[in-house]
Amino acid sequence: MASTDKAAQYDLPFIKLVYEFLPKDLMEKTEIKTIYEWAKMGLIQRDRLVEIAMANASNGKYKVVSEDGRDHCDGSDTKTVTINYRVTGRRNIIVTNISNKIGSLRIVAYDSKIDKFYFYYIFDFESVRNYNRLEFSVSSSSKYNNDICGKELYSFEDLAKYGE
Repeated sequence: MASTDKAAQYDLPFIKLVYEFLPKDLMEKTEIKTIYEWAKMGLIQRDRLVEIAMANASNGKYKVVSEDGRDHCDGSDTKTVTINYRVTGRRNIIVTNISNKIGSLRIVAYDSKIDKFYFYYIFDFESVRNYNRLEFSVSSSSKYNNDICGKELYSFEDLAKYGE
């Protein structure tokens, strides 16, 4: 599914983040300016680009399979989100559509207000699976970023290479 017009603006930072990990033969044929224009029109599927780049950045640790419940052959699923700002100023990461996931989640979160990415590997989300969503704050300790149920990593490559 292509991005909505409102969400398409956030695709550009994700493309810039993963560009170097996309298939070289394809990228040699397509200028990044063209990809940006496609993204602005909502023609780019951001999640798919990030899944492919994630597998490439893993250095062969896993491949893209895009099957029900997983994006990669190691059982993990990649999710891209933008940070949600609450009225209180709290910055939350909200990940939806997790009820059918069979393995860990690799989350790439973008904060458009400060132009910064956050990277999380979530290995235990059973307690919220039935709610079909996972939510936690970027700015405070949570079981999803302090090694209880997940871990914050510091780069796209770290996230791609992390896990079993």
